[in-house]
Order: sequence, then C-alpha cells, then structure tokens
Amino acid sequence: MNPSAYFTSSIALKTLSVLAKARVVVEGKENVLSAGPSIYAVNHFTCLETLLFPLWLHQLSGNPVFSLAARELFEGGLKAFFDLAGVVSTEDPARDGKIIRSLVTGEADWIVFPEGQMVYDKKIMSAGQYSIVGSNGEHEPHPGAAMLTMRAELFRSYLRGVMEKEPEQLPGLLQQFGIEKETEISRRRISVVPVNITCYPLRAARRIESNLMQRFIHGAPDKVMSEVLAESASLFAGMDVTIRFGRPIRASEYVDESWLLDLPAGRNLNFQLAEHYLPAVKNVAKEFRQHYMEAVYTSVCVNTDSLLATLLRLTPRERISEDQMCRRLLYLMPGLRKLGRRRLFLHHTFRKSQFHLVTDDRFQRVFNFYTLCEEQGVIERHGGYLYKKAEMLSSPFNGRYGKRDNPVEIMANEVEPLAALQRFVRRVAAMPDFVVNFRLARQLVHEQTKIYRKARKRSGRKVESEVALNGSPQCLPGVRRIGLLLIHSYLAVPAEMAGLAKFLRRHGYPVYVVRLPGHGTSVRDLIGRRYEEWVEAVEAGYAIVNCMARDVVVCGAGVGGSLALELASRVKKAAGVFAICPPFELSDYSNKFMPEPDAWRQLLARFVRSGSSSEMMEFSPGNPWINYHWNPVTGIAEVGRLLTDIRSCYRKIEQPVVILQSDYNPVVRPQGSLELYEWLNSQKKEFCTVSEDNHVLVDSDDPSRIFRKILAFLGEVSAQKREERKKKEEDSKNR
Repeated sequence: MNPSAYFTSSIALKTLSVLAKARVVVEGKENVLSAGPSIYAVNHFTCLETLLFPLWLHQLSGNPVFSLAARELFEGGLKAFFDLAGVVSTEDPARDGKIIRSLVTGEADWIVFPEGQMVYDKKIMSAGQYSIVGSNGEHEPHPGAAMLTMRAELFRSYLRGVMEKEPEQLPGLLQQFGIEKETEISRRRISVVPVNITCYPLRAARRIESNLMQRFIHGAPDKVMSEVLAESASLFAGMDVTIRFGRPIRASEYVDESWLLDLPAGRNLNFQLAEHYLPAVKNVAKEFRQHYMEAVYTSVCVNTDSLLATLLRLTPRERISEDQMCRRLLYLMPGLRKLGRRRLFLHHTFRKSQFHLVTDDRFQRVFNFYTLCEEQGVIERHGGYLYKKAEMLSSPFNGRYGKRDNPVEIMANEVEPLAALQRFVRRVAAMPDFVVNFRLARQLVHEQTKIYRKARKRSGRKVESEVALNGSPQCLPGVRRIGLLLIHSYLAVPAEMAGLAKFLRRHGYPVYVVRLPGHGTSVRDLIGRRYEEWVEAVEAGYAIVNCMARDVVVCGAGVGGSLALELASRVKKAAGVFAICPPFELSDYSNKFMPEPDAWRQLLARFVRSGSSSEMMEFSPGNPWINYHWNPVTGIAEVGRLLTDIRSCYRKIEQPVVILQSDYNPVVRPQGSLELYEWLNSQKKEFCTVSEDNHVLVDSDDPSRIFRKILAFLGEVSAQKREERKKKEEDSKNR
C-alpha cells in the first residue's frame, strides 16, 4: 500500500464529491471514532459506493481507507485510479494477506461488501433468511469479511501476547508475518463496523454526458461505463444519501485462541491457519456474518418511497383509491415512530408534519412516486384509482438494468429485512377502507386533543380558566357525505363555533372544530407562535373531516376565514369555502384590534429595539368566555404576515366561495372583505352582507340566518359534487 499515492488520488474524488449535489447525512459518527482498525461492511448497490464512500469515510476517521472491487472494474481509467487508491481486486491471490496485515498494523481500514457482489435489486431476503441471487443461482452471503476480521484479530492478539510474555521470539515472528517493527502492531481490537447507505429518492436516472465522469472512467467496459454514468445522473441531480454507521462488532467475541495451534511452517505465514481448524472457523464466521448482516440491513433509512412501494406490494386488492393510499400512509406514521424507538430508522423528513400527504402533496412525494409507477408500468391510474400489476412487483429481475426497468420493486425490497415494519404495513394494507378512515380519524383527534392538553399543562397557572374551559377541539361525527371543517377566529377558542357545529350535526353533517395553536390556554402561549403552526392545525382538521366524509367544506371566522381560503388555494379537493368577515390586509382592522397606524409603528419599533416578545395591548372581547383580554404584538405581526403571504393565493381558488360580512363590523372593515372577494378566481363566488354590528356572526345573539345560509351553501355544493361524479362515471363508461 502506498499512502502518498492514496492521498494524491483522493484529490480527484474530492473534486467529484464537491461537484455532486447529493445531500450526504452521516449518522453514527461516534461509532467510526471508537472503532479502531476495522472492516466496514457496506451494502452494495451501485458502483459509486466503490468510488465515493472511501472518501466520505476517510474524512470522518482520518485514516487511509482501502477497498475491494470486482475484477471487471480494473480496466481503462478506473484501473489507473484504483492502483493509486489502493483498491484491490477481489481475485487478487494476495488479497487476504494485504487486508489482514494492514488491519494488524492499523495501517488502513477496509471496505468490504458482504454480499460478495453488487445487489442490483436490493433483494437479500428469501424465506426469512439472507440470500443472494447471482449468476450461479441463489446462495448465502459470503462470510469473507468475518473470516478476515477474525484472522486479523487472532494474529494481532497473538503478537501482542508474544510481545508481553516472550519478547525474544517476536523479531522472528514479525519477519515471518512481513511486519517491520513491533510498534506497528495495533493496540486496539479489530472490529467489523456495519454500514448502511440509503439513497432517496431513487429514480430511473437518465444518462448524463459528464465530461468529468467520462474522463474518470475512460476505457472501462461499456456496461460499467453505462452504469456509472446512469448512476451519476442521480448523484449530480441531487438526492439524499444517508450513511448510517452501526456499533462496532468486536472480532474478539468470536475468536478462539486454540485455532493458533499447529501454525503452518514457512518463512512467510501470510496469516494462515491450520487446515483442520478451518471448518470450525467457518462455522463461527457464519454466526459473525449473521450478526453484521442483520446490523447492515436493519439500518436502512425508511422513506416515503419505500413505504409506498411496500404498501402497493402488500395491498391484496388490485384496485385502490389514491386518497386511501395516502390515508394509509398517514395512518402508518405514529406506528413507525413507535417502532423507531426499537431500532427503526426514519428519513429526516418524517420528523416534520406529514399532513401534506392527504392535503396538497406540496413536496410532490406521492405524485412523483405515482408518476414513476406509471412510467414503469407498475400501475395504471383512472378516475382517482390505482390499478396495480402485481407481477411487476415480484417479477424476475433484469440484472444491472433493473434499476432502470423496475425501481419500484427495488424500493420495496430495500425494507424487506425489517420484519416488524413488514408485519405492520401488511396489517394496514389488508384493512378495509372504512376501518382505515375510522382509525385514522380517531388517531388524529386523539393527537390534537393531546397537543391541547400539553399546551394547557405547559401554561400552568397562567391558564385563563374561562377560556381554557372552552379551548379543546371538537369532533362531531355525522352521516352525510359532506363534512365541515370549522376554524375559529384569532384570540378565540373552538367554542366560538359550537353553536354552528351543533346545528350542522343535527342536520347530519360531520363536523370538526379545529383549535389554532396558542389559543384556548393563555395569552402567553400565543406569544411567539407562527402562522405556519395555524396552517398545520387546519391541515390536521382537514385530514380528520376527510376521513369522516367524502367531501370537505371549510368554514372560518375572521382570521379563520383567511386560513380556510389559504387551505382551499392549495387543496383542490376541498369542496368549497364559507368565509365570515375575513380581513384582506392588516390595515382592515379597527383600533379595537390594534392601535392606529402611527401608534402601531411606534409599538412595533419599541418591540424590535427591546427584543422583548411580551409587549401586549388590551383587547375588548366580544365574549369573555371565548376571547383573550390581551392581544400580543407578536400575534398581531403574525396575522399581518399571514395576510401578506396569502394574498397571491386568492387567484388560485377555483372552488365555490361565499364571503359573508356585517355592515357595521366593529373589528374588520367591510370594504376589505369586498376587496378580497374581487381577488378570487372562482367562477362560483358570492359576497353577502347582513345588518349586524358583530364581527363573529356565528356567535351573535341570533345566528339562525347565518346558519341557514351555510346550510343552503352546503346543499349547492352537494348538488355540484353529484353532477361532477355523474359526469365522471359517464366519461369512464365511454372510455
């Protein structure tokens, strides 16, 4: 091995790594630093692991890192690079001696792919056992990494023992093993470090004409060049690469010093054991291999693609609703987090809210997966349903071109070793739709109620008792196919909408009244809240109502109406919006809500200078049982930011909309609501006024007129939806 050549060759890899747009996330770094001389057992899916992983590992450990590569790669430009970088061919007759000697001396760490070959389809399980399908049929993974690590640790501990007990014999032994000085013998035990590399999203990459990459592999066999160029497309296009290092597995736990008896005679032993001990060594090596193989493949990073592919594979029906697929995925999330406490690793995106799966799919994770499935012929999509082709999820794999031909099967294969996950997903996939809807709604209602109780507990003595009694979100099931999501106004609580909710429930409509974070506890809890938290709570409410009803109408008062319009601009499946006294901009508010413009600017400037977030102004509530008595400056600022940010959303709203305003609204200027109405792009929109001097019309002394107007709107939306479905069925028959 030539360390100077190794560091020289790393310059090319550093250049390649900088140009690549892959987002590399490394977890378990502490396991690298504590490992000592090690063989890193890495799952093998692409050629790029052979090229880039040694650099990533070297940057972590600071040690030279050598690796093994298939003989077919040692041609053209890759051969020159491999010779410099210390890459050894798997068919090199001196391979084992080089690896063991460098481990015993701590000269370098090694990367070994325990499958013994590149696993193009990530299929490493058969009948519950680790198994590889290659050109010679199905076989167990090779125990080579285990054998090498055990032999290295056996001879390292043997030489350390001789150094301490019989130092006069050490020079002769060092000469026999090809080691120059006794100080080269490592003091640290040798280990296998399991490593899992997960790439997400996995897509059928198009070939890119990268001059750098082509020069790098110039002269390589055509099939290797084609594969590396195709894989580098994903690398340069940008993907998440999660590298997880498991705990080091010490070889000393498996070795038996009696294996050193009867060492072969000869000047250079090359770290060989007597042949009659080899059967026993191989049996122990299989146990060792099982240990690190399980650690490698159960460390896979579970992501949206792998979950959707597994759901699709395990669903017993050939037809499934697209919406139901998303609901099942959302239903899986809490269970996955519980499994995550017992060694299940989730992609970092799962740490954030997943309500987008059933609302607007704004990150296009579901859309991209469905598109890929269609392109690969795994599914067909008609009328909101997926029609899957089961044979495409379990068909014979097409070697190295499988990544292009059937990446969906690869996504499902990747998480197959996770037995607990497989059982959980299989159970959810087999559930009838109504069971999933019921359980998901119950699960989400429980989560939102739990969030509210935690917020109340966190507020402690500062809880405003009158408001807190009415602060819990409310869920009222119904029998109709249209459900209502109700959103209370700023500084209020869900009880503000209680009269309307009960009225709608009596008419058979399922209703959920959302609680906006910071409300229903104490005004101190509202300080520091961001409007994005309110948007997330509204999305949770939409998901709940969508489980109880086929279509969802969103109704909100004041800022709640603004949030309803914001949701409708993104969620095209929302059936309609009924907004009560929504403001268009912050200046629409009267001085009952906020100071005059000059005073507001002075207050805001004082807030910025002091850096204090506790500035408040007194608020005269319309109903002391449901409103805070104080209005925080930070809250007013968030309302202003919300109204500014969603102004462009109004043009995107196409659903039926009714905006209701009172002629003598004491809080929001009626002209502002009219301006908002004019911004709407909906073909069916209506602006209505009533002779009232109330802001929250659904909580007035006689809200019956408002309730009847909302009921009439629901009837119109219901009729429109029936016509749309009837037309869709006719189009489907004609097709």
